[in-house]
Amino acid sequence: MPRKLHHSDPQDIPLAQVLSALGDPVRLRITAVLADHAEHPREDFQAGAGPST
Repeated sequence: MPRKLHHSDPQDIPLAQVLSALGDPVRLRITAVLADHAEHPREDFQAGAGPST
């Protein structure tokens, strides 16, 4: 069973912060993978960055 995660209300997230995060190519690729709302193993995130990213 998937974990229940807390999500902030979209109105509480500044648009500039969202655009800044998506301006990072690694974060943009991660967002693209997660867009299907399915669970993904780590291997789905071939972002070319270290595990700490």
